[in-house]
Amino acid sequence: MSTMHTTPPPVRLDVAPTLAAQAAARNFQANLDALDTRQPALAEVMRHTRVTLTWVFARDGFLTGQDATGQWWTWCSLPLRAAEAMLRNLHVRGTTACFLMPSHAAQIRVALDRLTPQQALIALAADEHGLAVALHCCDFSAEIRAGRLLFAWGQEWPRRLLEAYADHPALPVPQQFIKTSLISHEQITNLTTVAQEVFAEQGRRAGQLLQRLHQSWSPSSTGPRPLCIVAPSAFALWDDAGAVLADVLVADAPGTWIRYDPDQPTMASGVGLARAAAECGAVVAANLSRAQIGAAVPPRMPIVTWLTAPPVPTFDPANPQDALLVADPAWRGEASRAGWPSCRVALAEWPAPATPPPAPAAACLAAIADTHDVTSPPQPFELSSHQLLWDLIRNELARNPFALGTNMAQYLASRMKRLEIAPETLDHRLFVERLVVPAWQQALVRVLARAGLPLRLFGHGWDTLEDLKDLAAGPIEFRADLRTACEGATALLHLWPTGHRHPIEFMGRPVVRVAGSAQDWIRDACAALQGRIRYRPPATAVSAPKVRNLLDLTGPR
Repeated sequence: MSTMHTTPPPVRLDVAPTLAAQAAARNFQANLDALDTRQPALAEVMRHTRVTLTWVFARDGFLTGQDATGQWWTWCSLPLRAAEAMLRNLHVRGTTACFLMPSHAAQIRVALDRLTPQQALIALAADEHGLAVALHCCDFSAEIRAGRLLFAWGQEWPRRLLEAYADHPALPVPQQFIKTSLISHEQITNLTTVAQEVFAEQGRRAGQLLQRLHQSWSPSSTGPRPLCIVAPSAFALWDDAGAVLADVLVADAPGTWIRYDPDQPTMASGVGLARAAAECGAVVAANLSRAQIGAAVPPRMPIVTWLTAPPVPTFDPANPQDALLVADPAWRGEASRAGWPSCRVALAEWPAPATPPPAPAAACLAAIADTHDVTSPPQPFELSSHQLLWDLIRNELARNPFALGTNMAQYLASRMKRLEIAPETLDHRLFVERLVVPAWQQALVRVLARAGLPLRLFGHGWDTLEDLKDLAAGPIEFRADLRTACEGATALLHLWPTGHRHPIEFMGRPVVRVAGSAQDWIRDACAALQGRIRYRPPATAVSAPKVRNLLDLTGPR
């Protein structure tokens, strides 16, 4: 009797991709698309680089790979945690940093997360395969598209780094190297030596390009040209004059301006401003004069400075075409003493809101300022007398903020003299910014809070102060946040110990300025809540005609 044998059906091996594999494919494609816009040659190399790893999520959740034996990529099952530990003290100075041979995408991710949006990273990758793995493990497309992440790779990384700079000539050269404990001292020395040579060569090329741009510019006799506005895109509370200036000028005269954003890393060097201004008739900037940006601007090109904060820049007789717009009438006299001819100076206050703010839902005073705990200095002082001075000022302003007056330098000098502290031994800026101003602001707010007045405290840090955290209303991160905070208040508190005009005075709400005593301060705050203090709009706000009028006095452009 014969036995019937049947062939079993074939087993299907085409298993659906895992979640990790799908994520790796998405990351890689997103990164390739971004590289096509910044480093297309690298994108093409990556498309032809074969990666044979199995994509998995590491024990810390970060995407990584394993080889055919099950070994983790770079022998690490916790790549994100390891990167965070190795880079925990990373603080990048300047616009650009250079990362020496990161071994895993997690290291690049952690480094980028410790940078601001105005900073960029150049990563030197050991080889094509390792870089391709990194581009699978993390989505860097946003940073690549923004010019905040560039790569040089393989044995020829110096040449490729110069090629990247050829495509991004206005990216500043790095002022800092980032390294981990995974590369040896010898490797670090070799890499930094060659990198410094590359950066020196890029600096030479940038200087030559800047010179060519300057030589190609000349005043025009054929009619007006667009003007270049220096307008940083990053918002900073009460330090946003460049963006305000750009919004006003573009609205006044659309199509006649070129906007230069120094907060874009790939435009942040002097070459960036020179390229933006190459086809323009003049440069207009807030709180930047020839002393700060003159090296990037052709010598004969006019620079118009809108000054919203002291000091007043000194007039340069070699550049009589420059002009000064001052936001405070008192600065006209200071400008004259700084050598400015009266015909080159004009009053241009902060602009009022485009539309009057609506009535607030409830009576409320708003303090809008970032703050922090002033109990201790950021770092211990080397001299014990400096700690004594810190404690003296902190305690005095807590008891009586009205002792400060409007001359911080004079106040600080008198307290230093009391403790016999030599001026040259003290970090004056640290004491003013980290102690005097925030301690004074907090004490003034406490005076009104103890009086039972309705308060809302906007800005970073208020929620960390135990007695004021219930009044904290959140940080101001964007211009829309600032507008909303002002619109929700009956009046705004002027919390800056200076005599000059402050932008808070032009937000469309009445402003309560500090008076001579706690009783006066409370009285004026109550008057504002009751509608007995009125908002005063600017008499002469900054505008495109004001800028053009000053430039018309310089002759053809």
